[in-house]
Order: sequence, then C-alpha cells, then structure tokens
Amino acid sequence: MSKIACIADLHINIFSRGNKMFPFIMDFFKFFKEVCIKEKVEMIIIAGDLFDFKTTSQTEGLVNISIALDELAELFKIIIINGNHDRASKTDEKMSLPKLFHNKKNIMVVDDYKCLVFDDAHLHFLSFFEDEELVEKIKFKIPTTNKNVKHVLFSHFALNGFTMNKYIKNDEMHYAINESSLLNKKLLKSFDKVFLGDFHGHQTDGVITYISSPFQLRHGDEYTEHGFIIIDTNTYEYDFYENPHTPEYVTTKLNKNNLKELVKLKNCYINLVVSSNINKEKLILVKEKLLQKNLGVSIINESEDNHEIAVVEGWDIVVKQNQEDMIKSYLDLNSEIIKKNNWNIDDMFKLIISKE
Repeated sequence: MSKIACIADLHINIFSRGNKMFPFIMDFFKFFKEVCIKEKVEMIIIAGDLFDFKTTSQTEGLVNISIALDELAELFKIIIINGNHDRASKTDEKMSLPKLFHNKKNIMVVDDYKCLVFDDAHLHFLSFFEDEELVEKIKFKIPTTNKNVKHVLFSHFALNGFTMNKYIKNDEMHYAINESSLLNKKLLKSFDKVFLGDFHGHQTDGVITYISSPFQLRHGDEYTEHGFIIIDTNTYEYDFYENPHTPEYVTTKLNKNNLKELVKLKNCYINLVVSSNINKEKLILVKEKLLQKNLGVSIINESEDNHEIAVVEGWDIVVKQNQEDMIKSYLDLNSEIIKKNNWNIDDMFKLIISKE
C-alpha cells in the first residue's frame, strides 16, 4: 500500500429539504476523487462525523451521498469511522447512519475497534466513545507492544491542548483551546502517528494531526484551514490539500466603510454585527441585498461575547443554521401535523419569515 487519503467531519445534513450545502459537497467529492486518482491513493479513511444525525432524513440527500460513496468505492477501499454526530443514540454506539454502508462493496464501517495488519505497520481504527470508555480502550484494548512495526491510530475524539476554534476580539486573534476532555497527548504516547477527526481546523502537534473538516461549517471556522490529507505509507508523513469548494463564513461589523466590500461577497454565511442605533429599515434592505448572492445573513447585536459564543459546548447546532434553516427544520419535523391539517408548508414558512 502506498498512499491513504483521509477526510473527516463533513457533517452532512440530510434532514432538511433544499440543503444549500449540497452543491458544495458534490463539488468537493468530485475534486477529492480527482486528487485521489492523480496521487494513486489505494485507501480512503473517513475519520468520523460523515453525517450530522437527526431523527428524520430526506431521501434526496441520502441518495446523493450514497451515490458519491459508491463511485469512490469503485476505485478505492473505504473505511468509515463512527463519530459522535453519526450516532442516533448516546447509549447505542452501533446505531448510526454509516451502518447503512456496511455491506456495500469495498466499504468497511468501524463502530468499535478494528486493526489492519501490514508487514511494517498496524493501522488501528477506533470509533467515537465517551471519554471514560475511550481511555479504557486506548489503554487496554489496543495492542501496541510489537515495536518492530509502526502503530498508527485513526479515530474521532477531542484531545486537551488542541484548538477548537479561533475568533477575533478587539482586532486580535484569540484561540479557544480544549481543556475539558479526559484525553491528553500522553495517553497516545505508544502510537507513532495519530490522525483524528472532531476539531474542524487542520492542525498538527508532534505526531498528532487533526485532519480538519473540508468545509467551513459555522462561524468560527473561517480562521482555520479546511481540506484533507494524503498519507505516504512509507513514512506516514502527509500532504495537506485545501478544499476550494466550501462556502465561507464571515463575521463583520456593518458600517459605511465596509459596505462596498460586503456587497461583493458571494456564497457566504454572513454575521452582521450591528449597533443599536442603525435604522431598522435600512438594515432590512442591506440584508435583502446580501441574500441575493449569499447563503445566509444573520443580524446580531454588538457584544463582546458574540465571537466567543460559537465555541460554547452545544452551540454548534445553532450556529450551523441561520434563522431560515432553523425554521425549515422545525417545519420539517412537524410535517405530519401540517399535512394532517391540510396546511401548506411553504406558505407557513413565508408567513413566519415575514414576521421576523
């Protein structure tokens, strides 16, 4: 085996209708496939959070992703590691969306631990578990005693000391460093290389690498690198490939000095930070203008906490969706009630938006 391609944290949302991310996702898969062919990749590893699991899913989204994976599997062996967002339940780690692909040709789904043994390396694949169980499995369940081979771990979890997010405050870059996990770098000292999913920004510290999400998925991702890596299995060093097919997230203050630059933005999710004295009617006009070429525009009041809020635990489900997407998701979840009462879901959406 010569080269392995690794991606992680795609967080593909297949539960809302008309997902604006799908053109970017399909363009990325095309780009990714082309690079893998050019670099003569033999194996693809998806290091967790392929999906962003919800209780309902849309047929269109699931079919599109299934086709994309089938096309990759025609050319490459694929290993999908379960991430925390792939799982349907915190108590049942094996109930996950990637399980749908378990019996497909050339695809292996890891919902616990697996190992591929080669003459010069043991590749260890570990699914996401809660911290206590991960510590137990890494310490006692993964054999790394054979020192005649390299031990390489692929998994999905949060390590202390790595950057969760970056944000600008008072015109200075700040780093939100993970300090809440039970997992640390010393726990992984028996591995020669470690490649992880979970944090969305590409970063390496010693032998440990967070692969990155190929996409900017929320405000706070705009200051980090996003793409995938290709590993040379002769050395287990890697090259990073930036993904040119991602929407951008932009957080900026609204004022007369940057208005001309704002209207040039395209395919962005925009947070407009506004002061309380801005005229509401003018603000609506600016938002409507920006929405003509962009994917979402949110208005937030000026506050020193705005840039930090995206890194708060549990906030990700909010910041991944703008106001309109959240309303669509809510209506989709109540589609049976709407249908039973012969209401029109599109009319309801327009009515709610008009009240904003």
